[in-house]
Amino acid sequence: MPRPLRSELFLPHEVSICHVVQRCVRRMFLAGLDDETGKDYTYRREWIRQRLEKLASVFAIDVLTYAILSNHLHVVIRNRPDVVKTWSDKEVALRWLQIFPGKRIEEQLGNPTQADVDSLANDSEKLEAIRSRFSDISWFMRAISEPIARRANSEEKCTGAFWEGRFKAQRLLDEAGLLACCMYVDLNPIRAAMVESIEDSLFSSAYDRLKASHRDTHSATHFTRRAELVECEDGEFEMPRPLRSELFLPHEVSICHVVQRQTVPPTLQKERSGYNSNEEIFLCLDR
Repeated sequence: MPRPLRSELFLPHEVSICHVVQRCVRRMFLAGLDDETGKDYTYRREWIRQRLEKLASVFAIDVLTYAILSNHLHVVIRNRPDVVKTWSDKEVALRWLQIFPGKRIEEQLGNPTQADVDSLANDSEKLEAIRSRFSDISWFMRAISEPIARRANSEEKCTGAFWEGRFKAQRLLDEAGLLACCMYVDLNPIRAAMVESIEDSLFSSAYDRLKASHRDTHSATHFTRRAELVECEDGEFEMPRPLRSELFLPHEVSICHVVQRQTVPPTLQKERSGYNSNEEIFLCLDR
C-alpha cells in the first residue's frame, strides 16, 4: 500500500493527534552505542530531548508522549490551531524569529531584535503563512530534525543524511487508540531491551512523569509534616522542621536557600561567635 499523503492525515488548521516516527539513516545507532564502531552517541538523545522541550514551548504543538531510542524517535503530538489564533502578530513574529532567525547560529532558540520583530509583524502576507506553520506537524518535525542533523554532521566533520527520510505519521482517531499508542511509546525502550524498567528509561516521557510524581509525593509529605504543630518547652506551638530527605535528594537537581544562624551566648550579646549546628534549608519549588 502506498503511504498516504500528509494532507490526508492532518491539516494545520484542524486539531489532530498523530503518532510520529523518525528513524536514523540505514537505522544506524546514531543516538546510542554503535557495536560496529564502538562509539557511544547516547548523549545525542539529550540533544533531541532538549530540542523537543524548546520547540514545544514555541510551537502550538502539544507533546503528549515521547521516547528517544538509539536509532529512532517516537512522538505523540497534538497540533493546536485554536491557540495560534489567540496570538498577536508581534507574538507570531517573535516566536518565528526565535526558531528561524534568518542566519546560521548555534542550534538554540535565539533572541531577535525588536527591529526584526516589527519588520516581520508588518508584513501581513508573509505573517499569515507563518502563522499556519505553528500548528503544522510537518514544520514542527522539520524544526527538530534539521538542527540535529547539522549538529551531528558538524561534530563528526562530515556531510550527508542523518535521518532516513521524512517522518512517518499515523493519525489517532479515538481515545482508545490514543491510550494504546501512548502505552506502546512509553514501553518501547523496554520492548527494545534497552532498559528493564521505566525508572531506567531516561529519555522518555514515562520517566519524566515518574520523576514528577516522586517530586510531588515529597512535596506533599513535606507540607503534611509542616501542617502538624509541635508543642515547645515554653508552652508555645511551632511548625516541625522537615526532614532533609523531604527537601532534596543527591540524585535529583534542586535549588535550595540555605541559612546558617550564629549562636549568641546570653553573656556575650555583642560578641557573635560560633554557629549553631542546625542550618535552615528552604526548597525553591518554582522560578
